[in-house]
Amino acid sequence: MTKRKILDIIISVVLAIGIWAYVVLVVNPISSTMLRSIPVHLLNVDLLNQNGLAIAGSGEYTVDVSLSGRRTDINSVAAADLSANADLSGLGVGQHYVNVIVEAPGSLEVTEVRTQRIQIYIEQLVAMERPVVTIPRNLAEGLELGSMKLSSETLVVSGAKSLVDSVDHIAVSIDAQGIPADGVIDTEITAIPVNADGNRVNGVTLSSQTVKVRASAYAVKQIAFVVAEIGDTPQNIEIISRTSPESVVLKGPSEALADVWSISCVPVNLTLLTQTGDMDLELELPEDVELSELSEQPSVRYVVKRYADTSYSFEASEILIEGLGEEQTASLLDEGPVTVSFHGEENAIFALSRDRVSLHIDASGLEAGRQPVTITVELPDSLRDRIDASLEQPEVFLVIEEPEPVDPDEENGEEGAEGAESGESLSGAESGSSEGSASSGQN
Repeated sequence: MTKRKILDIIISVVLAIGIWAYVVLVVNPISSTMLRSIPVHLLNVDLLNQNGLAIAGSGEYTVDVSLSGRRTDINSVAAADLSANADLSGLGVGQHYVNVIVEAPGSLEVTEVRTQRIQIYIEQLVAMERPVVTIPRNLAEGLELGSMKLSSETLVVSGAKSLVDSVDHIAVSIDAQGIPADGVIDTEITAIPVNADGNRVNGVTLSSQTVKVRASAYAVKQIAFVVAEIGDTPQNIEIISRTSPESVVLKGPSEALADVWSISCVPVNLTLLTQTGDMDLELELPEDVELSELSEQPSVRYVVKRYADTSYSFEASEILIEGLGEEQTASLLDEGPVTVSFHGEENAIFALSRDRVSLHIDASGLEAGRQPVTITVELPDSLRDRIDASLEQPEVFLVIEEPEPVDPDEENGEEGAEGAESGESLSGAESGSSEGSASSGQN
């Protein structure tokens, strides 16, 4: 390449740069651009809160803004240079569409705002307490945090009602990385409102942004567990079964756990047992020892039967006498009422009624006279094995009667005597008739 050509190229480049600089610096033409995700500042939120109202949502809104202006201004503008505001004054409960006013610096002109109107929901402002829940992280295997002390057991959550209602607890995440057994954690941790699924709830405020935590890294140990009991069950209660854990897992300082092999609870008072159900147990723990997170609060389940009593009276005429001979009749020597007492499962007693009970006496093979017999009580098949029946006087006397036997000889003699008497009467009648006839002839 000749020197002439090289010189031409240099001159061309210089001229191009000069023309570009002239256009940019002197002519400075109109240009445009769009800045995205410009945050919207909400005005008069404090006034809204003073009126007992709050925004239902995170309160974070953004818009996209189109600008027009000289090229130099367009090239130098940034999102932070813009001001986007939405005024909430005068709003009440409900859904609202609020205009966003965007201001640009210098001579730049806002040509378009997307979205010009933002949708805002206003609700009642409420405040509720929620529990602080510690969440340990990076804790060495076989260790648990114990002897926990928090600067606040609960925090007050404020905001729109729907948001506050969705807060289940305040999560405090404790990083236990490198903490040895019996080591101590003493720190201040950011508090985070979360829902039941553990997801953060935005748009609410807490009475404190942090919680101070002091805890120890404790060893854990599985211990045999025995349920202690005192007293006797009420007279109408029978324990059918009892179910409780055979062991529990405890946590505490290594030295405190070393000599612990079994544990009991505050004795269960059986005199208070009235129905089937679960009873929470209060462990009798050594000093500095706690129930591990690996064990649920121990309880014992009692399955019981409830018993009840009742009685019915029956007249002697209501007792069925069975097995009498063909010509025998019978009656009780004592014709007073008979009382039957019943004891059994409560629901069976409730199902029993007088008309479902029958009393029987078996007189089979008994001879005439006064005979000792036993009254038996009959119950329906569905209740027979669940109810016991007893009588004040199960043995009574039965008076059995039957016709006296007739002697055949005596029966024949009576018939002969009756015949003779009839013959004599007939002879006397005939004799009288003859005499009458004779007298009539003589006349």
